[in-house]
Amino acid sequence: MTTNTAPIADKRAAMLERVRKMLALAEDPAATPAEAEECTRKAAILMAKYSIDAATVAPAGAHDHVDNRLVHVPGPFASDKALLLVCIADALRCSHLWKPTMTEDGKQLFVHLFGHTTDLEQVDMLWTSLLVQSQHAMAMATPRRGESKAAFKRSFLSGFAMGVKERLEGAEREATARATTTTRDGRSAAMVLTDRKALAQRAMREVYPNTRRTGVSRSGSGGFAGHAAGRNANMGGGQVSGRRAISY
Repeated sequence: MTTNTAPIADKRAAMLERVRKMLALAEDPAATPAEAEECTRKAAILMAKYSIDAATVAPAGAHDHVDNRLVHVPGPFASDKALLLVCIADALRCSHLWKPTMTEDGKQLFVHLFGHTTDLEQVDMLWTSLLVQSQHAMAMATPRRGESKAAFKRSFLSGFAMGVKERLEGAEREATARATTTTRDGRSAAMVLTDRKALAQRAMREVYPNTRRTGVSRSGSGGFAGHAAGRNANMGGGQVSGRRAISY
């Protein structure tokens, strides 16, 4: 028996179009901060709802399966950009491993992501957009007098990443609480999403059986401003297309 994946693809395309429209409203200079924040919140919840529907309604193996992607993180501030990437990945149930690698161009940073295809697609779209948004937000922030600009930028980006993660996790919780769909065997959305995260972790352990968790700490006064900017960031692709290096 074959499965028709066209309705699934159509639903994803419709979701992305709705998200883009919401974000266009949020990015409109005429929009008030409250209007922009509400549009952004709805866009994040819509993306979370789509993930839940893909997990509970789509037939197994039809479109959504565990996959992996090796992502190159460009400099400058590669480790700080990678922190944003893994914060998004964590919130969207993906596992990850940092891979500093020596190449012909010198030391490069890669992040190996593991997760379901829909989750990986959303991680990629959000990271690409939020890299640009972090640059715009940081341009409006002011370091303390005499403070190293590099230290300020690193702490700002760290705070931004934490703020983004909180926003995404909040949207996921809200969408999960609202979900009414269940799988054919009666499992709830919360159970399915927990299983998806476990499957992503298992896939990573099969490739990297010996890993350990590490933390990133930053000095500098930009953390608070970055956190606030991350909480207010637009959670979607917006007008950004394609990944590119960001010069800070």
